[in-house]
Amino acid sequence: MDYALHEVKLSGRTVQLTPTEFELLRALTRYPGRVLTHRQLLREVWGPGCDGESHMLRANISNLRRKDRAGSS
Repeated sequence: MDYALHEVKLSGRTVQLTPTEFELLRALTRYPGRVLTHRQLLREVWGPGCDGESHMLRANISNLRRKDRAGSS
């Protein structure tokens, strides 16, 4: 993951991510080995005041997983 270029590569291939997906992945990689709560991720990516918006988080996590499976096939 190249933070400066906002680029993610998986198995040598560039993965196309939306800005929100990139920020979510950045938040997850910022704390390796730690479990982050929905609230922590929502605040990291969308900022304060988005605590009740878990559906946005679930949708973006689902998109990242789908892109991971597509890239590794």
